[in-house]
Amino acid sequence: MSDTSIIAIVVFVALVAHVWIFMWVKFKMDESAIINLLKKHAGNHVCSTDEIAASTDLKTARVAKICTSSKAIVTHHQSNNQWCLSK
Repeated sequence: MSDTSIIAIVVFVALVAHVWIFMWVKFKMDESAIINLLKKHAGNHVCSTDEIAASTDLKTARVAKICTSSKAIVTHHQSNNQWCLSK
């Protein structure tokens, strides 16, 4: 294997690692903002996707994706649009 190939592989692996770490940190920051909002919400700790999006300046699609992917946030009863903290 030539030096150029090795350098290209190393650069590619480093780029993939950086992108993955960036996406993970972004997810964790957004998840934390949503969890803090749910903790501060008046008593019942239940919010709709639209309420969360308006309060956190995130898009509704991003809020739904984070809430669906998070282990700390679950849907409230049978509604797919209501979120609460898992117990």
